[in-house]
Amino acid sequence: MKTRIVILSLILLFLGSSLSGAVNKLTKITFIPRDGEAMVNITLPSPHNYNVFFLTKPDRMVIDLSNAIHAWPKRELVVEHPLVKSIRSAQFKDRPKRISRVVIDLKRPAEYKTTSQKDRLSLRISPKPGYPVTRLPGYPEKYVSLDFKDADIKVVIKAISELTGKNFVIDEKVRGKVTIISPTKIPLDEVYRVLESILEVKGYTTVPAGKVIKVIPSREAKGKSIETRVGREVKKISPEDRIVTQIIPLEYAACDQVRSLLTPLISPGGNLITYPPTNTVIVTDVSSNIRRMMTIMEEIDRKPPPGKEMIHVYYLKNSNATDLAKVLTEMYAKMVARRVGKGKALAIEAKPTIVADKLTNSLIIIAAPTQYEELEKIIEKLDIPRQQVLVEALVAEVTLEKFLNLGVEWALVDELRPDKAHQPFGATHFGMRPELLAGTLYGMTLGLYKDEATNIGALVNLYKTDSEFNILSTPYLLVNNNQEAEIKVGKRVPMVTATRITEDETVVKTYTYEDVGIVLKITPQINPEGFVTLKIHQEIQKVLAETIHDAPVLAKRETDTTVTVRDGQTIVIGGLLREDKSVVERRVPGLGRIPGLGWLFKRKIEVTEKISLVIFLTPHVVTTPEEVEALTERKREEIKEFERK
Repeated sequence: MKTRIVILSLILLFLGSSLSGAVNKLTKITFIPRDGEAMVNITLPSPHNYNVFFLTKPDRMVIDLSNAIHAWPKRELVVEHPLVKSIRSAQFKDRPKRISRVVIDLKRPAEYKTTSQKDRLSLRISPKPGYPVTRLPGYPEKYVSLDFKDADIKVVIKAISELTGKNFVIDEKVRGKVTIISPTKIPLDEVYRVLESILEVKGYTTVPAGKVIKVIPSREAKGKSIETRVGREVKKISPEDRIVTQIIPLEYAACDQVRSLLTPLISPGGNLITYPPTNTVIVTDVSSNIRRMMTIMEEIDRKPPPGKEMIHVYYLKNSNATDLAKVLTEMYAKMVARRVGKGKALAIEAKPTIVADKLTNSLIIIAAPTQYEELEKIIEKLDIPRQQVLVEALVAEVTLEKFLNLGVEWALVDELRPDKAHQPFGATHFGMRPELLAGTLYGMTLGLYKDEATNIGALVNLYKTDSEFNILSTPYLLVNNNQEAEIKVGKRVPMVTATRITEDETVVKTYTYEDVGIVLKITPQINPEGFVTLKIHQEIQKVLAETIHDAPVLAKRETDTTVTVRDGQTIVIGGLLREDKSVVERRVPGLGRIPGLGWLFKRKIEVTEKISLVIFLTPHVVTTPEEVEALTERKREEIKEFERK
């Protein structure tokens, strides 16, 4: 029994000691102001676990102490310091784990270093680079003397690092000599800004990255994680020589106009871009130069008095900005001239300025409010969706060839016998029998022979050919109303431009390449009645079999016309290219000229060839996206059907 009591007492003693060690107590918070910094001491009797993080709007630093009970009765400490406003503390959580929270309210962004001791957690708070603090009365300000002559820039950075306690990482591209002349001493808080000015002169800048500061070339800074600020108040921009990005929203002035005005003021390593949808200017440059440009913007971006000119930006949905700007400028000039003629306007009335911006397809208009209202109504009527025309074309070459072959051959001959010295025979020969034996005599042939094919007694031949229809191309084009569309199908062939013979009698030829094929240009115009006027230019070039001086010969055919057809109606455009006719007649003199009977003694071959270019065109007016989709689907099915065949 005694043994059990001893064991239970030991267990209770162990649990009591463990529980007492697991829970800590926050008993006191003290604030110690220092030279440009501040020290905050949090008293905790036992070892402690903590987590520190920052919050913004407003700026504050939060310290969460795990397994800690808040036992400081004061709870809030108001201080007078340029960096710290006040210190607050309370019990943040009780379950499932106790957390005491300390909140340090800051007057500006800051950074910290922690030191954990047995009974105390100390936080050394210093201003974030780029946010210097003023000193409190009663705290002496330190001064330093900076005098360098032709010193290496890295040596100067190291000296300033030792003076300010800041850590620098220097890019290998940073090099050069620096001279600093300082007849008077400089406050220690201004030393870092002096470094920024030195770097800016040499084309370098600083970029904070955690607890270190990178020194890099200025042209590379805009691609780094530099500070980004938003706003248009000049007084909030510090006159420092470090690179930052400033986002500046404009109210009245057009951002593209402001860009044109301020671009010459940008530093060599800076950049200025605009975002028209929100009328915003984005500048990456040294802070001091941004401050200067924002001072200029502040004077420009103002609401003009009533009746004065203003800058407007109109974003087009369907029309081309460049074309519409020309139309509006000419139209308004004529409209003002007409008003002056009728006495409704003054001759000295200022004309609006209309500029097209191709990148955003928008119109920048500088005009008085009344003028802009008139222009806006006209733009709304012109900036409408345009109808389209799908033109189906079939380009064909029709060869009309007539070939007539009519003739009679006969022969009267007995079997040749060697024992007969005198044997009579007779025949006509126009080349029909050899063609028959060679298989090249086409058409209907009638003959009479004795024993062998070579002893043909009579031969009659009749032959006539038909026409040929050759499809050259079947293009189809989808084009906007009143806009030219062009399609080219063909190849490039070499043409000899020069020939020379070298000293070793080698022939050297110089070639140029010409486009050969089909060119179709169509400009449609739709009228309200459903008719389509087509302005057509058709050109076909073909390489012929014949050559001149070893160079190919090109046959060229062109058609220029304007036609008006109904939507969906097919038209045919044709043009005669050439006509060739040849007649060959072979006959027996005298007998071949006898009417009627003369055909028994002759053969006539007549060839007539006509080659014509024919174009079939079918326009389809397309108004809605659904109609475009339907036409696309129809063409897709036609292609599938063609592939199946």
